[in-house]
Amino acid sequence: MSITFIAAELLKALNACRGVVETRSAIPILSCVVIRSNGTEASVEATNLDQTLTWRLPCSGAGSFVVPFTMLREIVRHLGPGEMVRIGDAPDNRVRIDFGDGRASLMTLSVNDWPDLGTFGEIAARVSMPVSSLADLVPFISREETRYYLNGVFVDVGIETVRTVATNGHTLGLIREAATRECDGDGGGFIVPRHAVEWLAKHVGAERLIVDLNSARARFHGPQFELTTKLIDGKYPDWQRVVPKPEEPVLMEVDAAGFGRKLARLRAVGTPYCGVSYDGQRIAATSRSPDGGTISLAIGGKAPRPFNLQFQSTLMSDALAFVGGQVAVKSAGAKAPCRLESDGQRVGIVMPATAGELRHDLPEDIAA
Repeated sequence: MSITFIAAELLKALNACRGVVETRSAIPILSCVVIRSNGTEASVEATNLDQTLTWRLPCSGAGSFVVPFTMLREIVRHLGPGEMVRIGDAPDNRVRIDFGDGRASLMTLSVNDWPDLGTFGEIAARVSMPVSSLADLVPFISREETRYYLNGVFVDVGIETVRTVATNGHTLGLIREAATRECDGDGGGFIVPRHAVEWLAKHVGAERLIVDLNSARARFHGPQFELTTKLIDGKYPDWQRVVPKPEEPVLMEVDAAGFGRKLARLRAVGTPYCGVSYDGQRIAATSRSPDGGTISLAIGGKAPRPFNLQFQSTLMSDALAFVGGQVAVKSAGAKAPCRLESDGQRVGIVMPATAGELRHDLPEDIAA
């Protein structure tokens, strides 16, 4: 009983397992993968009891083996892409790995000991979404342990639309029409944990996913994989309370990429806090220098009236990159949140921050 793989295909599956398999677990079987084949297609499965990944790949031969993950990956990643790898039985409770110029014999465990996490359960909602509807919200996910319910992306499945939201309390990202519903049902709100979102961002391309959701788990179906993850058990805060209304006045319209580069230059030589204002002639951004002075840059764009805003430049840069394109920045005033939007599908919110009294020091002949 043995299974033969092309090294490149097997390595792709093992690399995908890196974010799921527990290489330092006190439970030995969690540092392994289970490989099963029906003769023409194999599956490589890894789990940490919170997430389970099943990756499908072509093969020849049949069988089921539990293989130590780290040793198997180290062997395969040093092979040529077109080389063949055969996994088969060996005496004394071992599994044999045959490859081009060598053989390895590794300790194994019984396939019957592989954790059974039970059935998925009744599906509360099924949606189809691009990976970007989750992955692009990673910069907004909180890493604060006390407010654990912010450590993920909130999927709000409504009757007519599906929205995805993430916030860390200082900035917020919102994607409207993030997915389309694939079945009837009550929908609801589901918090997908950060580690699952980061795995999808790293290993999945631009294709759309089918996502099954219920009160405890989410299951993501891709062309080659199925990822099941526990959801965060908690109540997501009422994020709509902090989102400025679309009717708020437009303070300025800027190019997201250009404004982001200007803010990066300010951060490189100044503090993380900066002020942006319009005096009726040009938009300027200023930050304090380490010696207590100020550094000012002219910002391209247009503004209908004078304004003065202060914020953390990193948070503003994240929101600009998320929204993209020509961005309208709206706010009710200096101490109110900023709303960034472009085509209306993506909205970024940046909370105000106090940078102290800042005066732009720019000669009149300097323009953006």
